[in-house]
Amino acid sequence: MRQIVCLLVVILLAAGCAGVPRRQQIDRLIAADRCDRAVTLMEESRDAYGANGVLLFLLDSAMVHLQCGRYDTAQRFFHEAERTANRLWTESVSQNAASLLVNDYMRAYPGEDFERAMIHLMSAIGYLQAGDLTAALVETRRLDSLLSAYNTKYVEQNVYKEDAFGRYLSGMLNEDDNAIDDAFIDYLLAARAYGDYRRAYGTERPASLEQDLLRTAAAVDRMEDAQAALGAAGERARPQPLDVDGKGKVVYIQFSGDAPKKVEDAIVIPTGRGPVSLAFPRMVVSPPACGGGRLTLNAASVAAVLETELVEDVNRIAVKNLDDRKGRVIARTLLRAALKQAAIESAAHQTDEQTGEAIRTLLNVLNLFVERADVRSWRTLPGEIHLARGWLPPGTYRVVLSRCGKETVLDEALRVQADRTHYLFIDTRYGPPGRRRQGDTP
Repeated sequence: MRQIVCLLVVILLAAGCAGVPRRQQIDRLIAADRCDRAVTLMEESRDAYGANGVLLFLLDSAMVHLQCGRYDTAQRFFHEAERTANRLWTESVSQNAASLLVNDYMRAYPGEDFERAMIHLMSAIGYLQAGDLTAALVETRRLDSLLSAYNTKYVEQNVYKEDAFGRYLSGMLNEDDNAIDDAFIDYLLAARAYGDYRRAYGTERPASLEQDLLRTAAAVDRMEDAQAALGAAGERARPQPLDVDGKGKVVYIQFSGDAPKKVEDAIVIPTGRGPVSLAFPRMVVSPPACGGGRLTLNAASVAAVLETELVEDVNRIAVKNLDDRKGRVIARTLLRAALKQAAIESAAHQTDEQTGEAIRTLLNVLNLFVERADVRSWRTLPGEIHLARGWLPPGTYRVVLSRCGKETVLDEALRVQADRTHYLFIDTRYGPPGRRRQGDTP
């Protein structure tokens, strides 16, 4: 009897434990260009994630190294995170009843579906920052395979069954590699996926994608397919003539704001056997004050302006992703509550009535305090991703970013070469974008 009570107490207490990493301090160090200290502090924070937060430690470590320009190390963390996430996702397919008795914090965090997909997208962007086009393209293909696997698993189809920005990026990479047929297919699928994005997340199809789709459709003689994918907007659409001969292509990718955080919604239901506590996660979004921006590029005799467009609203994807699995969360929470109540009653009935009532009261009260929703999430993701692209004559350009009514001159000049694509990256979360990362296609 004593052993049963002790076991229940240990389970309930352990269920309420969760580490809190020192993320804000690390963010401040990155913003101050103190990356050596940020990386050290990240490693020192490993224990704060706990044994069940290994995946989050790997993901946050990858992002810290990525922001600090340590691309090889970042990729090692991304790939380890991918292996860990795949293993945990496979294990989660068959959960035994014993695991349902404990709080979700007692289980290794497997990541949300969209978080596991974002591993490949962030890895692809990391490879582009390092100038490795081939590896970036591989990651976009693995992203597509992963989403296909998820939608095969679930009986109900998730809204997030295709990553529109991942498709768009894959199309640009294929075009950079002169695989125009493959680029057209990716642009076509991206255009269709943005139709789903508009309905689910309110994210409109980028005008630049429409132009890229029509331009490649003309090259591969599939204009009717492109116009059909664009719907009413494509009925009379024609590719806009672009003077790209002898010019270089500039693709600007911008991270804005923080990913949403999970909070807990808890209710207590009185029953004849004592109060039952139920706790559910909910996403809270803090949109950036101004998401996009405008790049002004000036050379000796050339001036160009690139306006950004929202291509990935991670905030809304996260909210909808959690909504899509709400039924599974509720079912698991209710089953856990029922199993706990059964275990408490079993312990109470193994002694006399007075002692049993005391045990029942103690464990029920304890459960009220420790029953918690799983509010772990990948917080180092950006809340939004914006993109702009255009073609410029070869030359060295002074780059000015305009956001929130302010103009910031980038520390490094942009060197544009003919017939090459130049990828420009800024994460606006870390102060003035002087720490620009630039990768060129070979």
